[in-house]
Amino acid sequence: MRLAARIDLTEEEHQTLKRWARAVKSDPRKAQRARIILLCSKGLLTIDVAERIGVSRQKVARWRNRFLTNRLKGIEKDFPRSGRKPKLTPELEKKIIKATLVPPKEGRWSLRRLAEHLGITPYFVNVVWHRYDLPKERATRGRRPHAKRKTPRTRG
Repeated sequence: MRLAARIDLTEEEHQTLKRWARAVKSDPRKAQRARIILLCSKGLLTIDVAERIGVSRQKVARWRNRFLTNRLKGIEKDFPRSGRKPKLTPELEKKIIKATLVPPKEGRWSLRRLAEHLGITPYFVNVVWHRYDLPKERATRGRRPHAKRKTPRTRG
């Protein structure tokens, strides 16, 4: 049987891991990782740590190796996952902004009208308009500024 690499903790790391291990409600995954490393630092085998915590051997080995490589930063957060690439790219944002600033032949741009013109969904136009507070001339259209009351409201 192959022995796992030994984990030697500094006093500061040990105290931090103990604090993380107690914080089960705030971040249960980080607490579990901290318990794994604390047990590994006591010299227990991977299989024994896995049985005590109720996780797989692979999970214990993963977090042990991550800790050995990156120390506390390695177990503090999950690594970023690949996920879906955003469809609203910076190039598309520039295209929407540029088209918004050039008025159409007739009237004004609406979300649907601009989206149809660009061949994209109105959602993307809406996201960009809100992000950059566009179009400026539409910001107050349809809204009336509230007149100040000369007399206070009364109940009754």
